[in-house]
Amino acid sequence: MESKYKIFIAGIFMLLIFGGIKINNYFYNQESQKDLAVLQEKEKLTKNTALILQPSPPKPFVLQQPIPPALPPSPSTDFVCKSFDYTRWSLCTTDGTQSRVITAAYPNGCILTDALSVQQQKCQYTPLDTSFEDIVNKMVGQIHDAPDQTITTQYFAGHSDDVYITTNKWKLSSDGTTLFFEGTSKNRATEVITDHIILADTNKDFRPDMYSNNGDNWYNLANQDSDLVLNYTTVWAVASAYFGSYLLNY
Repeated sequence: MESKYKIFIAGIFMLLIFGGIKINNYFYNQESQKDLAVLQEKEKLTKNTALILQPSPPKPFVLQQPIPPALPPSPSTDFVCKSFDYTRWSLCTTDGTQSRVITAAYPNGCILTDALSVQQQKCQYTPLDTSFEDIVNKMVGQIHDAPDQTITTQYFAGHSDDVYITTNKWKLSSDGTTLFFEGTSKNRATEVITDHIILADTNKDFRPDMYSNNGDNWYNLANQDSDLVLNYTTVWAVASAYFGSYLLNY
């Protein structure tokens, strides 16, 4: 009986030991699975973190085009030139035309929007039965009879964005022995003088023989180079032709 009891006790003991091992293995396996899951989660988190911390690839460089400046506002229509003064029509030329040019624009300081051109119109050409001496005498007589023995003419030249005002002044000396011509051109917008010359006819042949840039220092044209002589005599001829062409209409 005692031996059977011992065998029973031994069997129970072995069962407990075997069951304990099984239970321990069960819990161990559970813990191992938990540890593996935690480890896998950590690895996943590490990978995600690495992805998050990885810098983004640089964006391609794009050259930005400069912003064009704003266009200036169009001139106010209230300040555009609305009326003009003109020279008288010139004598009719052999091609059947006569011309005139602008001498003033209104309101003062107004904006010229169109290119300035000499106005022309058709006319009937008639040869003049007048000698050069007659024209000269009439021109000089007109200057002599004018106030202060001075006649001034003015006209615009150039284009709307670069207009020059040319002023021609004819004057007799107080003793009537010398005829002076003074030509001045200035920029209409800036009023800067760009050209200025004074020519004098002291020989009474209606040709310049002296010149000055300031009215104080005078030089004899005969002593200058041919290009300068040609330039100043041309200025005189053009100015006198412009003056005399419509003077005969009086």
